Amino acid sequence: MRLERDIEAKVGGALLRWAAENSARMLYLKLNVSNVAGIPDRLVLSDDRVVFVEFKRPGMKPTKIQEYMHERIRRMGFTVLVKTDTDIEDILGALK
Repeated sequence: MRLERDIEAKVGGALLRWAAENSARMLYLKLNVSNVAGIPDRLVLSDDRVVFVEFKRPGMKPTKIQEYMHERIRRMGFTVLVKTDTDIEDILGALK
């Protein structure tokens, strides 16, 4: 079974390799917010784009508080993706 942290690490590595190969400026940041529940796991920044990423094991879904926070972030105009695999195309697409 794939663990959430394994998916998160592989996605991060793939994004950073893609950025290096394409001379793109990118930050892949871990969000450690202890005073607010439901914040996504990672923040991906590239030029003027921001994407929040929540990682889940295959078959798992965000909790109710995560869904609530994701929706609040989306209403502010930001993209929130929920990843259960290591494919980065949806993240790259959201950064364009």
